[in-house]
Amino acid sequence: MLDETFDYPEYLAIKQAIDDRSLNPSVWQALTVALKSQSGNPAFRILEIGAGTGSMIIRLLNARLLGHCQYFAVELEPGFARVAETTVSVWAGTQGWRMEVSAPAHWILQKEEQVIEIQWLSADILELASAFAPGYFDLLIGHAIIDLLPVPACLPGLLNLLKPGGGFYFSLNFAGVTSFSPFDPRDLKLTATYHQDMDSRFPDLNWRASQTGQLLGGWLQEQGHLVLAAGDSDWQLSSQPTPSAKDNRFIGQILETMAKALAGQQGLKEWLTLRRQQADSGTLRFFAANRDYFGRTRLVDTPQGKESDQQYGHIT
Repeated sequence: MLDETFDYPEYLAIKQAIDDRSLNPSVWQALTVALKSQSGNPAFRILEIGAGTGSMIIRLLNARLLGHCQYFAVELEPGFARVAETTVSVWAGTQGWRMEVSAPAHWILQKEEQVIEIQWLSADILELASAFAPGYFDLLIGHAIIDLLPVPACLPGLLNLLKPGGGFYFSLNFAGVTSFSPFDPRDLKLTATYHQDMDSRFPDLNWRASQTGQLLGGWLQEQGHLVLAAGDSDWQLSSQPTPSAKDNRFIGQILETMAKALAGQQGLKEWLTLRRQQADSGTLRFFAANRDYFGRTRLVDTPQGKESDQQYGHIT
Protein backbone atom coordinates (compact mmCIF):
# COMPACT_ATOMS: atom_id res chain seq x y z
CA MET A 1 0.00 0.00 0.00
CA LEU A 2 1.06 3.59 -0.62
CA ASP A 3 1.95 6.08 2.09
CA GLU A 4 -1.30 8.03 2.52
CA THR A 5 0.60 11.19 3.45
CA PHE A 6 2.40 11.24 0.09
CA ASP A 7 0.67 12.43 -3.10
CA TYR A 8 2.06 9.75 -5.39
CA PRO A 9 0.03 10.75 -8.48
CA GLU A 10 1.43 14.29 -8.15
CA TYR A 11 4.93 12.87 -7.85
CA LEU A 12 4.38 10.79 -11.01
CA ALA A 13 3.14 13.86 -12.87
CA ILE A 14 6.36 15.71 -11.99
CA LYS A 15 8.40 12.62 -12.84
CA GLN A 16 6.78 12.38 -16.29
CA ALA A 17 8.34 15.65 -17.45
CA ILE A 18 11.73 14.62 -16.05
CA ASP A 19 11.50 11.23 -17.75
CA ASP A 20 10.49 12.84 -21.05
CA ARG A 21 13.76 14.74 -21.23
CA SER A 22 15.79 11.76 -19.98
CA LEU A 23 14.64 8.95 -22.30
CA ASN A 24 17.34 7.82 -24.69
CA PRO A 25 16.44 9.17 -28.16
CA SER A 26 17.94 6.31 -30.18
CA VAL A 27 16.09 3.68 -28.16
CA TRP A 28 12.89 5.70 -28.40
CA GLN A 29 13.41 5.88 -32.17
CA ALA A 30 13.64 2.09 -32.28
CA LEU A 31 10.29 1.89 -30.51
CA THR A 32 8.91 4.51 -32.89
CA VAL A 33 9.86 2.44 -35.94
CA ALA A 34 8.28 -0.66 -34.41
CA LEU A 35 4.99 1.06 -33.59
CA LYS A 36 4.66 2.91 -36.89
CA SER A 37 5.11 -0.35 -38.77
CA GLN A 38 2.00 -1.66 -36.99
CA SER A 39 -0.16 1.48 -37.05
CA GLY A 40 -2.77 -0.10 -39.33
CA ASN A 41 -2.95 -3.45 -37.53
CA PRO A 42 -6.12 -3.60 -35.35
CA ALA A 43 -4.95 -6.91 -33.85
CA PHE A 44 -1.72 -5.39 -32.51
CA ARG A 45 -1.57 -5.97 -28.74
CA ILE A 46 0.58 -4.03 -26.29
CA LEU A 47 1.18 -4.98 -22.66
CA GLU A 48 2.52 -2.33 -20.28
CA ILE A 49 3.57 -3.40 -16.80
CA GLY A 50 3.70 -0.90 -13.93
CA ALA A 51 1.56 1.61 -15.81
CA GLY A 52 1.36 4.05 -12.87
CA THR A 53 -1.10 6.80 -13.74
CA GLY A 54 -0.90 6.31 -17.51
CA SER A 55 2.09 8.52 -18.31
CA MET A 56 3.44 6.15 -20.97
CA ILE A 57 0.04 6.00 -22.67
CA ILE A 58 -0.02 9.80 -22.85
CA ARG A 59 3.60 9.88 -24.01
CA LEU A 60 2.80 7.49 -26.87
CA LEU A 61 -0.42 9.34 -27.76
CA ASN A 62 1.37 12.69 -27.85
CA ALA A 63 3.98 11.19 -30.17
CA ARG A 64 1.19 9.82 -32.42
CA LEU A 65 2.61 6.31 -32.06
CA LEU A 66 -0.58 4.45 -31.16
CA GLY A 67 -2.59 3.47 -34.21
CA HIS A 68 -5.17 0.69 -34.29
CA CYS A 69 -4.25 -1.41 -31.27
CA GLN A 70 -5.31 -3.08 -28.05
CA TYR A 71 -3.40 -1.67 -25.08
CA PHE A 72 -3.37 -3.58 -21.79
CA ALA A 73 -2.08 -1.44 -18.89
CA VAL A 74 -1.24 -3.29 -15.66
CA GLU A 75 -0.95 -1.45 -12.35
CA LEU A 76 -1.26 -2.96 -8.87
CA GLU A 77 -2.46 0.23 -7.14
CA PRO A 78 -6.23 0.33 -7.88
CA GLY A 79 -6.65 4.07 -7.30
CA PHE A 80 -4.37 4.93 -10.21
CA ALA A 81 -6.97 3.79 -12.75
CA ARG A 82 -9.19 6.80 -11.96
CA VAL A 83 -6.27 9.19 -12.38
CA ALA A 84 -5.31 7.57 -15.68
CA GLU A 85 -8.88 7.64 -16.98
CA THR A 86 -9.17 11.35 -16.24
CA THR A 87 -5.81 12.08 -17.84
CA VAL A 88 -6.61 10.14 -21.00
CA SER A 89 -10.08 11.70 -21.16
CA VAL A 90 -8.66 15.22 -20.95
CA TRP A 91 -6.10 14.37 -23.65
CA ALA A 92 -8.82 12.98 -25.93
CA GLY A 93 -10.96 16.09 -25.47
CA THR A 94 -8.15 18.43 -26.46
CA GLN A 95 -7.04 16.35 -29.45
CA GLY A 96 -10.38 15.76 -31.13
CA TRP A 97 -10.77 12.12 -30.12
CA ARG A 98 -13.95 10.56 -28.79
CA MET A 99 -13.48 8.51 -25.62
CA GLU A 100 -16.02 5.89 -24.63
CA VAL A 101 -15.87 4.26 -21.20
CA SER A 102 -17.60 0.93 -21.75
CA ALA A 103 -16.59 -0.32 -18.29
CA PRO A 104 -14.70 1.22 -15.35
CA ALA A 105 -11.41 -0.03 -16.71
CA HIS A 106 -12.17 -0.36 -20.43
CA TRP A 107 -11.74 2.73 -22.59
CA ILE A 108 -12.08 3.15 -26.35
CA LEU A 109 -10.52 6.10 -28.15
CA GLN A 110 -11.77 6.79 -31.66
CA LYS A 111 -10.98 9.39 -34.30
CA GLU A 112 -12.18 8.89 -37.85
CA GLU A 113 -11.18 5.29 -38.71
CA GLN A 114 -8.64 4.95 -35.93
CA VAL A 115 -9.55 2.97 -32.79
CA ILE A 116 -7.40 2.49 -29.68
CA GLU A 117 -8.76 0.11 -27.08
CA ILE A 118 -7.30 0.43 -23.57
CA GLN A 119 -7.89 -2.23 -20.94
CA TRP A 120 -6.72 -1.23 -17.44
CA LEU A 121 -5.90 -4.16 -15.18
CA SER A 122 -5.33 -3.91 -11.42
CA ALA A 123 -3.05 -6.88 -11.05
CA ASP A 124 0.25 -8.09 -9.65
CA ILE A 125 2.99 -8.15 -12.30
CA LEU A 126 4.41 -11.32 -10.74
CA GLU A 127 1.17 -13.18 -11.49
CA LEU A 128 0.72 -12.01 -15.10
CA ALA A 129 2.58 -14.85 -16.78
CA SER A 130 -0.26 -17.24 -15.94
CA ALA A 131 -3.04 -14.76 -16.78
CA PHE A 132 -2.55 -14.78 -20.57
CA ALA A 133 -1.69 -17.39 -23.16
CA PRO A 134 1.92 -17.51 -24.38
CA GLY A 135 2.42 -15.37 -27.47
CA TYR A 136 -0.66 -13.24 -26.78
CA PHE A 137 1.09 -9.87 -27.11
CA ASP A 138 3.17 -8.14 -29.78
CA LEU A 139 4.95 -5.59 -27.59
CA LEU A 140 5.90 -5.45 -23.90
CA ILE A 141 6.60 -2.07 -22.26
CA GLY A 142 8.16 -1.61 -18.84
CA HIS A 143 8.99 1.98 -17.87
CA ALA A 144 10.95 2.61 -14.65
CA ILE A 145 9.75 -0.74 -13.29
CA ILE A 146 12.15 -3.52 -14.33
CA ASP A 147 14.70 -2.57 -11.65
CA LEU A 148 11.99 -3.17 -9.03
CA LEU A 149 11.38 -6.75 -10.19
CA PRO A 150 13.20 -10.05 -9.56
CA VAL A 151 14.34 -10.15 -13.17
CA PRO A 152 15.58 -13.77 -13.45
CA ALA A 153 12.45 -15.05 -11.71
CA CYS A 154 9.70 -13.07 -13.43
CA LEU A 155 10.93 -11.63 -16.73
CA PRO A 156 11.16 -14.98 -18.58
CA GLY A 157 7.45 -15.55 -18.00
CA LEU A 158 6.56 -12.03 -19.09
CA LEU A 159 8.65 -12.26 -22.25
CA ASN A 160 6.97 -15.58 -22.98
CA LEU A 161 3.72 -13.64 -23.35
CA LEU A 162 5.18 -12.11 -26.52
CA LYS A 163 4.92 -13.66 -29.95
CA PRO A 164 8.21 -14.95 -31.35
CA GLY A 165 10.04 -11.85 -32.51
CA GLY A 166 7.78 -9.65 -30.40
CA GLY A 167 9.19 -6.35 -29.21
CA PHE A 168 10.16 -5.16 -25.75
CA TYR A 169 10.86 -1.61 -24.58
CA PHE A 170 12.39 -1.33 -21.10
CA SER A 171 13.19 2.27 -20.18
CA LEU A 172 14.76 4.06 -17.19
CA ASN A 173 16.40 1.03 -15.62
CA PHE A 174 18.60 2.19 -12.74
CA ALA A 175 22.26 1.55 -13.53
CA GLY A 176 24.00 1.73 -10.17
CA VAL A 177 25.15 5.36 -9.84
CA THR A 178 23.62 7.95 -7.50
CA SER A 179 25.50 11.18 -6.92
CA PHE A 180 25.02 14.67 -5.53
CA SER A 181 26.96 17.86 -6.07
CA PRO A 182 28.63 19.65 -4.38
CA PHE A 183 30.47 16.62 -3.03
CA ASP A 184 30.18 15.67 0.63
CA PRO A 185 32.51 13.09 2.24
CA ARG A 186 29.52 11.10 3.47
CA ASP A 187 28.16 10.61 -0.05
CA LEU A 188 30.08 7.48 -1.00
CA LYS A 189 29.17 5.46 2.07
CA LEU A 190 25.51 6.51 2.09
CA THR A 191 24.91 5.93 -1.61
CA ALA A 192 26.71 2.56 -1.47
CA THR A 193 24.49 1.51 1.45
CA TYR A 194 21.45 2.78 -0.47
CA HIS A 195 22.36 0.56 -3.41
CA GLN A 196 22.94 -2.39 -1.08
CA ASP A 197 19.42 -1.89 0.25
CA MET A 198 18.10 -2.24 -3.32
CA ASP A 199 20.13 -5.42 -3.79
CA SER A 200 18.71 -6.93 -0.60
CA ARG A 201 15.19 -7.09 -2.10
CA PHE A 202 15.86 -10.49 -3.68
CA PRO A 203 18.27 -12.34 -1.37
CA ASP A 204 17.58 -15.73 -2.98
CA LEU A 205 18.43 -14.58 -6.51
CA ASN A 206 21.76 -14.05 -8.20
CA TRP A 207 20.70 -10.56 -9.26
CA ARG A 208 21.73 -7.06 -8.16
CA ALA A 209 18.69 -4.83 -8.55
CA SER A 210 20.82 -1.69 -8.24
CA GLN A 211 22.74 -2.74 -11.37
CA THR A 212 19.70 -3.61 -13.50
CA GLY A 213 20.51 -1.02 -16.15
CA GLN A 214 23.98 -2.48 -16.63
CA LEU A 215 23.01 -6.14 -16.34
CA LEU A 216 19.76 -6.27 -18.27
CA GLY A 217 21.17 -6.20 -21.80
CA GLY A 218 23.54 -9.09 -21.18
CA TRP A 219 20.84 -11.06 -19.39
CA LEU A 220 18.42 -10.63 -22.31
CA GLN A 221 21.04 -11.82 -24.76
CA GLU A 222 21.91 -14.82 -22.59
CA GLN A 223 18.23 -15.75 -22.75
CA GLY A 224 18.44 -15.72 -26.54
CA HIS A 225 16.72 -12.39 -27.13
CA LEU A 226 17.99 -9.69 -29.45
CA VAL A 227 18.81 -6.22 -28.14
CA LEU A 228 18.37 -3.83 -31.07
CA ALA A 229 19.02 -0.54 -29.31
CA ALA A 230 20.40 0.46 -25.92
CA GLY A 231 21.50 3.75 -24.40
CA ASP A 232 21.74 5.93 -21.32
CA SER A 233 18.71 7.76 -19.93
CA ASP A 234 20.23 9.48 -16.92
CA TRP A 235 18.38 11.79 -14.57
CA GLN A 236 20.28 15.07 -14.28
CA LEU A 237 18.56 17.64 -12.09
CA SER A 238 19.57 21.01 -10.72
CA SER A 239 17.62 22.53 -7.83
CA GLN A 240 16.21 26.04 -8.05
CA PRO A 241 16.20 28.78 -5.40
CA THR A 242 12.40 28.42 -5.31
CA PRO A 243 11.69 25.46 -3.00
CA SER A 244 8.40 24.68 -4.77
CA ALA A 245 10.11 24.16 -8.15
CA LYS A 246 9.25 20.79 -9.66
CA ASP A 247 12.85 19.57 -9.82
CA ASN A 248 13.25 20.51 -6.15
CA ARG A 249 10.20 18.52 -5.19
CA PHE A 250 11.46 15.53 -7.14
CA ILE A 251 14.90 15.75 -5.50
CA GLY A 252 13.13 16.08 -2.16
CA GLN A 253 11.31 12.81 -2.75
CA ILE A 254 14.57 11.10 -3.68
CA LEU A 255 16.01 12.28 -0.37
CA GLU A 256 12.94 10.98 1.49
CA THR A 257 13.28 7.60 -0.22
CA MET A 258 16.93 7.44 0.78
CA ALA A 259 16.08 8.50 4.33
CA LYS A 260 13.73 5.53 4.72
CA ALA A 261 16.20 3.07 3.19
CA LEU A 262 19.12 4.36 5.29
CA ALA A 263 17.34 4.78 8.62
CA GLY A 264 19.83 4.44 11.49
CA GLN A 265 22.96 5.11 9.42
CA GLN A 266 25.60 7.23 11.12
CA GLY A 267 25.65 10.81 9.86
CA LEU A 268 22.41 10.44 7.90
CA LYS A 269 20.45 13.13 9.75
CA GLU A 270 23.16 15.75 9.27
CA TRP A 271 23.66 14.79 5.64
CA LEU A 272 19.93 15.06 4.89
CA THR A 273 19.75 18.46 6.59
CA LEU A 274 22.62 19.73 4.45
CA ARG A 275 21.19 18.36 1.21
CA ARG A 276 17.73 19.80 1.89
CA GLN A 277 19.24 23.20 2.63
CA GLN A 278 21.21 23.06 -0.62
CA ALA A 279 18.09 22.04 -2.56
CA ASP A 280 16.12 24.97 -1.11
CA SER A 281 18.90 27.41 -1.94
CA GLY A 282 19.22 26.15 -5.52
CA THR A 283 22.77 24.84 -5.19
CA LEU A 284 22.15 21.06 -5.22
CA ARG A 285 22.56 18.89 -8.30
CA PHE A 286 21.40 15.29 -8.51
CA PHE A 287 22.42 12.54 -10.91
CA ALA A 288 21.15 8.98 -11.30
CA ALA A 289 22.37 6.63 -14.03
CA ASN A 290 19.67 4.84 -16.04
CA ARG A 291 19.66 2.80 -19.23
CA ASP A 292 17.02 2.00 -21.87
CA TYR A 293 16.61 -1.09 -24.07
CA PHE A 294 14.57 -2.03 -27.11
CA GLY A 295 14.69 -5.45 -28.72
CA ARG A 296 12.73 -8.51 -29.70
CA THR A 297 12.27 -11.95 -28.31
CA ARG A 298 14.04 -15.00 -29.66
CA LEU A 299 12.58 -16.50 -32.80
CA VAL A 300 11.43 -20.04 -33.39
CA ASP A 301 11.92 -21.93 -36.64
CA THR A 302 8.32 -21.75 -37.75
CA PRO A 303 6.53 -19.75 -40.45
CA GLN A 304 5.28 -17.45 -37.67
CA GLY A 305 8.80 -16.95 -36.40
CA LYS A 306 10.12 -16.20 -39.89
CA GLU A 307 7.42 -13.58 -40.38
CA SER A 308 8.33 -12.09 -37.01
CA ASP A 309 11.94 -11.81 -38.15
CA GLN A 310 10.83 -9.11 -40.59
CA GLN A 311 8.46 -7.40 -38.20
CA TYR A 312 10.82 -4.88 -36.65
CA GLY A 313 14.05 -5.20 -38.60
CA HIS A 314 17.53 -4.50 -37.29
CA ILE A 315 18.10 -1.11 -35.78
CA THR A 316 21.55 0.22 -34.96
